[in-house]
Amino acid sequence: MHKTLIGFLLVAAIGCGGSNDSEMIVGTWFASAPPNWASDVNSMDTSVIIDFTSDGQYAASKVQQASTTVTNIQAEKGTYTVTGSTLTTVPQQWTCPFDDPPYTVSISFAGGDLELSTSSGTISLQKTTERVDQGLYPTYGCFYSTGFMPEPYGPAS
Repeated sequence: MHKTLIGFLLVAAIGCGGSNDSEMIVGTWFASAPPNWASDVNSMDTSVIIDFTSDGQYAASKVQQASTTVTNIQAEKGTYTVTGSTLTTVPQQWTCPFDDPPYTVSISFAGGDLELSTSSGTISLQKTTERVDQGLYPTYGCFYSTGFMPEPYGPAS
């Protein structure tokens, strides 16, 4: 479930000013309260933030507010490619202690949103210029069905 969650969520980002999907995906994307099927944690107070850079790098985070000043963050960094309407992410580092393989999803853009589609459903992300986790203290780690466990960044495979 963790592999599917992070891979799926990492694939969500849309950019501006481009004429094709590989240019449009560049930027910072955000989804508040993603659908429960996309996560093994309660979506209440959970957000997804994905940064796609023009040099093919991405950083994705699943953020859950733990208190008024602290957030729990499951994070991943790696490379991505867009071919037609297909986004592929290749994780290089992340904050869970098990393998995180490459992941591919279908993407489309609708009304300024980035839509990611899998066999489980579709999630829409909105472009943002502000950090939703600004001013909060992060604790990095991994979400499990039993809760959150602090973990350092490590290799994704």
